[in-house]
Amino acid sequence: MVAKIVSGKKVAGIVHYNEDKVDQRHAQLLMASGFAADIRSLTLNMKINRFRQLTRLNAGTKTNAIHISLNFNHKDRLDSTRLSTIVRQYMEGIGFGNQPYLVYQHLDVHHPHLHIVSTNIRRDGSRIDVHGIGYRLSEPVRKQIEREHNLTVAEGRSEKQQIEKIMAPRQLDYGQKATKKSLSKLIRAVREHYVYGSLPEFNAILKTFNAVAVPGTAGSRMEQNMGLLYSVLDENGKPVGVPIKASALSGQPILRNLEKDFVQKQELKPGLKPGLKTKIELALNSRVSSLEGFKKVLSRYNIDLVIARSKEGRVFGLSYIDHESKIMIKGSELGKSYAAIGLVARFGRAQKVSVRENNDQRASSLQHAEQFVAGKGRGLMTHLKFLLEPGEGQAVPTVNKRKKKKKRSQEMDAFKNINTSKGFYQDIPEATVKEGSRSVYMTRHWYFTKPDVLLFVPVTRKEYLEALLVYYERERLLIADKIKDIENESAGMMKDPQKYPQLYEEGKRNLIVKKAKYPDWQQKIEAKKAIVQKALKENTAVWLAQPAVVKPKAETVSWKRIYGSASNEEVWVETYNVDTKEDAQKTGSFTFNGFWDGKGGETLYQYNPDYFKGSERNPAKPYMIELTYRYVKTPLGKSLVENFTENFDFDAVRGLL
Repeated sequence: MVAKIVSGKKVAGIVHYNEDKVDQRHAQLLMASGFAADIRSLTLNMKINRFRQLTRLNAGTKTNAIHISLNFNHKDRLDSTRLSTIVRQYMEGIGFGNQPYLVYQHLDVHHPHLHIVSTNIRRDGSRIDVHGIGYRLSEPVRKQIEREHNLTVAEGRSEKQQIEKIMAPRQLDYGQKATKKSLSKLIRAVREHYVYGSLPEFNAILKTFNAVAVPGTAGSRMEQNMGLLYSVLDENGKPVGVPIKASALSGQPILRNLEKDFVQKQELKPGLKPGLKTKIELALNSRVSSLEGFKKVLSRYNIDLVIARSKEGRVFGLSYIDHESKIMIKGSELGKSYAAIGLVARFGRAQKVSVRENNDQRASSLQHAEQFVAGKGRGLMTHLKFLLEPGEGQAVPTVNKRKKKKKRSQEMDAFKNINTSKGFYQDIPEATVKEGSRSVYMTRHWYFTKPDVLLFVPVTRKEYLEALLVYYERERLLIADKIKDIENESAGMMKDPQKYPQLYEEGKRNLIVKKAKYPDWQQKIEAKKAIVQKALKENTAVWLAQPAVVKPKAETVSWKRIYGSASNEEVWVETYNVDTKEDAQKTGSFTFNGFWDGKGGETLYQYNPDYFKGSERNPAKPYMIELTYRYVKTPLGKSLVENFTENFDFDAVRGLL
C-alpha cells in the first residue's frame, strides 16, 4: 500500500475534481464519514458545505484542505467492505478519525486506488498539525495495515516493480506538476521497462499515462531532424498546454533514438508472448460476451486492451498492453484468435469488424464456414451475405403480424431483386428504426445485372456434397495447425522450468486445457466424410442433379459439449442449415444428415459461370454494378432518399453493363 498526503487551500476544488470523475463514470463515492445524510442522498452542495462549516471556524488558516490517495497493488483483491475498513483504520491512525471525509474509488487505473477528501479544521476551530504527517503518522499506520490485511508491501521492491506504483494511468495531470519533469520521468521509465516495436506502439503506452509523442509534419525541419513533440493529454485524450521538444527532455527521446529502441526491443517480444497469451486465455474463459466486457476483465490482469475503430465504429484492430510484463503487442502478432477478426467473431454478430478478405480460406473461422459450403469454396461476396439473413425489399411491407412469413418473403424478394435486376435491398428495415434517430444509418442497395442471364443458379446436391468434402479437408488442416500452435506455444513456456517454474506450470496447463478442446477430432472428421461419400455413391445421377435444399432453422449449441472439457471452456456457436445438436455433439459442425424435403427449406445458390462468359474479352467493362445510398430516419433524410429513388437515372447505369 502506498499513501500520499497533499494539503491545499480549496477543499471545494478537490471535491469537484472527484465528482467530475464520478460524472464521467471513472470513479464512485465509496463512503462518507461525518455526514448526517445517507451517502446516496448527498448532493454536491451538501458535501462542500459540510467542509465549509468547519473551515469558517478558523479563517486564519488558509491551508485547510487535505487530499489523500491510497494505492494498492493490483494483486491485492479488495472489495468495498475491506477498502472501507482500511480507510477507517488509516484515518484513525493519522488523527483524522473524527473529521468528516469523503472516500472516492477511482476506476480508471489498473489497481485499487482511493482518493480521500477532508479538512484539518476541528469542530472547535482548532487546527490539526499536518507538518511531517507522512513520516510521523502515515508511515507507521501504513505498515501496520499492510501486515494486518496481508497486503503487498510497498517498499523493498526493485525499480521495475515500483513503476506500477509510480506510473498509474492518468498520472500526468496538467498543472499539478512541472510538465517537463513529469514527462521526462514518464518517458524514461517507459523506455527502460516497456517492450514496443514502433512509434504507434510507443504512443499507445504513453497514452495510458496521459501523454503522446507527435512527429513533425511532412517536409518540416522537425521531420528532417527526426524530432518529436511531447504533450500531456487531458481526460478526453486531447493535448493540453505547450508541447515540449524531445531534445529538451532528459534522455533525448527523439525519433532517431527511439528507432534504436524499436530494433532492440522487437527481439524481446517472442519470449514475452506465451505469458501474455495465458493471461488472455484466462480472461476469455471468464464468460465474457463482448469486447467491452473482455476489456474490463483484462484490466484485472493489469492489461490494457487498445481497440482501433473506423469512423463508422467498426473494429479493425486490437492491441494489448501488459503492464506487468511490460509489453505492447498487436493481437495479430499473437495469433488470429487474439486479433480483431477472431474475437469479434467469437463475441457474435453484435459487433462488426472490418478486415481484408482472406484468400486463404483454409484458415477462415469455422463459424463462417457456411460460405465454403454455399459457394463450393469460392465464398459469397460480403455485401451479398444478406441472402442468408432477414432483410427489407422494395415491394414488401415492413410491418406484418406473421413475422416468420414476412422474413422469408423479404429474403426471397431481396434475392429476386438481384437475379432480375429490379428493386433494391435495404440492410436495416426502416420500420425498426426510431423516428428522428441520427445514430442508425440505413443503406439501400441496388444491383444491376445482365438482363438475359441469371447471376445466381441453384447449387446441385452433388456440388453441395463435394463442397462438404472440401470443407472437411480444410477443417482437418486448420485443426492440425491449431494443435501445432498450441504445442509450440506450450513448449516455449516450458523451456526453462528451473528458471521460470511458474511459467512452466502455466505451459503444462495451457497444453492440457487447449488440446482438450479437440478430442478425437481426426476420427470425427473421417466419420463425417464417410457419410457424404456414401450419399454420393449410393444415389442416382438424377437425385444428385436436383437443387440442394437445406433446413431453414439455425441452432445454437455449446462448443463445450462438443470439444471442451472444463466448465469455463464454453463457447456458443451458431450452426447453420446442416447441423443438429445431436450431430454436432457426435462429429462436430457440418455433419450431413440429408436434404430438406419439407416446406420452408433454404435453397442454396452459387454464382452462375455462364454469367461471366466473355468478360475476358473486355475486362474493363463491368459485369455487375452495385449502387448504395445511406440515410438516416429524419424528415430530411427520408425526403432525400425518396427524391434520389424517384429521379436517379437507373437505366443509364444499367446501360453500362
